[in-house]
Amino acid sequence: MASFRRSTLQLSSVRLLSETTTFVCRSCRSRIASTQTRQLHASSSSKAERQRSEYFSETDSGQGQRSPFEPGLGEEDGVDELSGGSRKQRKRQKGDPGYTPAKTADGLERIGTKQWVESMRDPKDRFQGWSRDKPAEINISNVELFLQKIMADAFSGAQPSFDAATKFRLAESVAKFTGIRIPDLKMEQIKDVSGLRAALVRKQKEARFSEVFGKNQNAEVRDLPNVSISDRRVTMFDKENERGRWKIIEKALRQRGLPVFKKEANRNKR
Repeated sequence: MASFRRSTLQLSSVRLLSETTTFVCRSCRSRIASTQTRQLHASSSSKAERQRSEYFSETDSGQGQRSPFEPGLGEEDGVDELSGGSRKQRKRQKGDPGYTPAKTADGLERIGTKQWVESMRDPKDRFQGWSRDKPAEINISNVELFLQKIMADAFSGAQPSFDAATKFRLAESVAKFTGIRIPDLKMEQIKDVSGLRAALVRKQKEARFSEVFGKNQNAEVRDLPNVSISDRRVTMFDKENERGRWKIIEKALRQRGLPVFKKEANRNKR
């Protein structure tokens, strides 16, 4: 009984080995696909390299085709070369018979310079900014005139709206007519025409004390021997220079190798 079962198993094994199975696992399929792809790329690249080397070897020996991009050929020559035309089947057009290759750079156009770049630019592509060249002097007397121009340009006669969608167009009109750039934070705070008017009128520069006192001083103050008015801050250098002692102080400091001014001391520390 055991021998009969063993014989049956052997016959089944022989039958299975003789049959060709159609199942291929996933790992085997991926390995086969990658191998075929690698072989295809290798064969294509080797074929391209072989054709390229054959072309250049024939060109170097003078037996191959002439490059379609060689200088001196016309458009028809390049088309015929690319399409595989023969030189014997047509008459090749020659280049300019009066052309002489340059041997020096004298008289040739310099490419890449700033002048060459400017000449190649289209005038339509030049940048035109919104703002005028110099900021306008806006004060209480002329602010209404500028406001009328700005409102007419920004809103085109419509009802003024100071929402976020029109703030950009409003800033463009302000820069166009006044040359003033309103900061974004201040532009966000503008809600009506009065706010725009306050943003346009710049705060006047306060007069210095020396200017006000110099204009209002009378003859009695002007004639006092111990009173003097200066347009800037009076320093120790000014006082010593006025007394005539600064040259002696500077000479003594130079001899001792000490800095004369504060900026020289800071430079030595570096």
